[in-house]
Amino acid sequence: KNLTPVVEADDSSPDEKAEALYQIGIAYYGMADYPRSLSTLRRVTENYPWSVFANESYYYIGLCHSQLKRWRKAADALKMVGTSVPPNRDDESLVESGQRFFVKVGDKDLRVVKASGGELQVQVAAGSGDREVLGMEAFDPEGEYYLGSLKMELGAPAPTNGILEVKGGDTIAVEYVDVN
Repeated sequence: KNLTPVVEADDSSPDEKAEALYQIGIAYYGMADYPRSLSTLRRVTENYPWSVFANESYYYIGLCHSQLKRWRKAADALKMVGTSVPPNRDDESLVESGQRFFVKVGDKDLRVVKASGGELQVQVAAGSGDREVLGMEAFDPEGEYYLGSLKMELGAPAPTNGILEVKGGDTIAVEYVDVN
């Protein structure tokens, strides 16, 4: 009840509306009212897809479907976690050193890699000069999505040691090539 006026107010910013809708959806989830939670959280992902709350909403949408034993829908929603891009930053995401650097690759051509028993590897390069090869694991039954991660630390580059050494302001590039 307290957050509904924020959603309906004309003077609320888009960020405030996205957060209010997200919090309302979480409240419904906490009350085990999964259908209302789903409809509220979907409004966040549809109306504010660029917000951090869209990422969180996809997570809770996946949990709602899981509670309702809709496994395929749960997996589809969880695949969307981490896909929101803030406005005016289409080519950039910020990460913090000391955290794991996650890479998610989605491509229908990658089904061939899984079917043939092959491995998918991506090249990760930091502006500091560090380069790592990251082995990816299939993330879905079809083999269209792959996921991998590297530990990231501040420090001097030491290529191919399994740790991505970065310095402040570094740009990280990820590249992969499939057989097609």
